[in-house]
Amino acid sequence: MSSSTPIKGTITPVPKMPEKLCIFRTNNSPYWWCRLYLNGRYRFRSSKTTVKKEAFNVAKNFYNEVIVEDLTSGSKFNKKSFTAIAYQMLDTQLPSVKKSLDTNDRSRIKCRIAPYFKEMEISSITTADLSGFIQSMNTANLQPATKKNYLSLVHKIFIYANEQQLIKSVPVFPRLKQPSKTKQGRDYLEIQEYKKLNRAIIKEAKIGTKIKGLAITLEMKLLVNFMINSFIRPSDLRVLKHQHISRQYDKKIDTHWLILNHPASKTNAHPVHTMPRAVAYYDQLLEFRTSAGIKPAPDDYVFYPQYLNRDTCMSNLGKAFKHAVNQSKLKQTTGKNITLYSLRHTAIMYRLIKGDIDTLHLAKNCRTSQQMIEDFYASKITTAQVRKKLHSFTK
Repeated sequence: MSSSTPIKGTITPVPKMPEKLCIFRTNNSPYWWCRLYLNGRYRFRSSKTTVKKEAFNVAKNFYNEVIVEDLTSGSKFNKKSFTAIAYQMLDTQLPSVKKSLDTNDRSRIKCRIAPYFKEMEISSITTADLSGFIQSMNTANLQPATKKNYLSLVHKIFIYANEQQLIKSVPVFPRLKQPSKTKQGRDYLEIQEYKKLNRAIIKEAKIGTKIKGLAITLEMKLLVNFMINSFIRPSDLRVLKHQHISRQYDKKIDTHWLILNHPASKTNAHPVHTMPRAVAYYDQLLEFRTSAGIKPAPDDYVFYPQYLNRDTCMSNLGKAFKHAVNQSKLKQTTGKNITLYSLRHTAIMYRLIKGDIDTLHLAKNCRTSQQMIEDFYASKITTAQVRKKLHSFTK
């Protein structure tokens, strides 16, 4: 008997999913198995659980992953489905849009849009379906601006379908009830919190913790240190390569620093000047690679170069970093929501609190706007933190 042969009477359709998706038991495994019939063949995956309810959830995720994988790989599929048309639109606009915009759009479709609309034919999607999509984003606690970006992309896909005469008209889009712009200050790490996070990472590295196959090692600690001293966004980690980094030295003040000339991942591609400490962390990273018998090439990614699929890299890195933050107990002790993006916030806040630079010049170096600095970063500054500058005098 085959290992994927179901035990008679155990085949169970997954509730509220297509009939071609089911779970079943076999004689060769204690776990429930997932089965999906798609494009003329069966796909299987072990749920790794003996609990039926949990197996249903695994099966749903399995279905979403296979659907997205088939659509992005160009395999035979329902060409009238919303997701197929979404990727068709992206391929059409590719020559005329910035690479960063195309990357963001593809990531949004793969992350949330395709898993929601799945195989739905675009002509069958109604305003009620769009309201359901908004509700799914509300359930995921996405920020208003993020939800607006997702809905805008969905609308653009409908406009494209209408222009290609794939649909007769664009459905009425429900409005987002929340304001699209918030000015809530973003969390950052105080010095002692920064040290606490580093200690947690070192501890996890010593016991060999792996999250989604990504081992927590000294590299994560160096990534944290480098980001806090270079102002880069997490999205910059997708594109930053060794060839984008140049070393600088000022003899007059005996100071070394780095200049980053990586492609734009969000706004512009202005050169980014790092803090002097970034040089030491970058050199430690090179030593870390050398000790592993690897000589970095100019075209290698700086962090986690083994992941050529950078979407997978960022997904696994985010989960591993979240685990390290949880182990540090920072949320329990401070109430702060620390993410990879918090490292950029920390870098900017340290300059605002400890440095002597105005927000215009800081924004220029951070590839952002002065308004963003004042609305989202400087909002965390207290009057006590600016007291020394308040009492200072120009010589």
